[in-house]
Amino acid sequence: MSKIVRMQTPNGVIEGEEIEFKPESEPWCVYQLEDGHTVRLKLVVTQIIKTAQKDADGNPVYLVRSSNVMSVSPPESYRKGQVQ
Repeated sequence: MSKIVRMQTPNGVIEGEEIEFKPESEPWCVYQLEDGHTVRLKLVVTQIIKTAQKDADGNPVYLVRSSNVMSVSPPESYRKGQVQ
């Protein structure tokens, strides 16, 4: 069952229908830093709202709420206490 929600945007309040969804994939982006640390990031969608607005091609405009998840891992030398 959908629910009508209002979201504040820089252009004012937009009303839309909250859309239920199932994540098909939420992959991690992994970055190796030059100091040996590894940073892992991923975006987790928490809410999708379909608005009555259309883009220039006539497609519906969706608003997405999300959170970023981050993990930092030290290099092996940090774990073994070999840092100078």
